[in-house]
Amino acid sequence: MKELYATIDLGSNSFHMLTAALEFNEIKILDSVSEKVMLADGLSKQTGISEQAKIRGLECLERFAQRLESIPTENIRIVGTNTLRAASHSREYIKALEQTLNHIPIDIISGIE
Repeated sequence: MKELYATIDLGSNSFHMLTAALEFNEIKILDSVSEKVMLADGLSKQTGISEQAKIRGLECLERFAQRLESIPTENIRIVGTNTLRAASHSREYIKALEQTLNHIPIDIISGIE
């Protein structure tokens, strides 16, 4: 029996998703997808992430969400990096991203992590 896993990296330039299966104690990569969303493009201290970048990010995650349907929520890890960490007003956007991903929480990681 194989167990399915996924990870998503919400980067400043691109969003990446990797899906894998654990089968007979071996990890097998099933799929790797990257989309250039340019989340940091147009980033401003006053308004945070631009509306166009927000839309690109949400549309990307809608496509990613379709691929996650067969994977148990507890086997999915989603991380956000610098833009989501540094942008003003990002909390509201993170909530919208989580809603697009069926309320899977997004961990905002430090630059070191």
